[in-house]
Amino acid sequence: SDREGVIGRKLSNGAPLGGRSELDGPDFNAVGPGGLKVIPDFAHIRRAAGETMDERFFRRPFNYEEARGSKTESGLLWTAYANDLSLRYIPVQARLAGFDLLNKWTTPVASATFVIPRGFAPGGVIAEELFK
Repeated sequence: SDREGVIGRKLSNGAPLGGRSELDGPDFNAVGPGGLKVIPDFAHIRRAAGETMDERFFRRPFNYEEARGSKTESGLLWTAYANDLSLRYIPVQARLAGFDLLNKWTTPVASATFVIPRGFAPGGVIAEELFK
């Protein structure tokens, strides 16, 4: 239950606390029988959620597990796609850097940023707006 509170999701199926399935949206206003928020203020999904429409971006996690003899290594490759990192992504990461109990169980090992150029018109050049 500690991990579920820190993450804000049920470990059994990935549903947000108070929800039924992994694809349910989290209800950050839900209150339990004792009067406490169902998804605590410190929960990762609450702190990682966009506080404004500007902080919304597409996220996609990929879990992996690999057996190596008698040891098992597991982890998460987490990707994010945003058209403006400073407006959308960095405010969320700053909030998580300030306080995220999920760090009790995770160890980040790498990070990278890539540019994915948009499409272009006939006769145009890929990513030409980056070179103006």
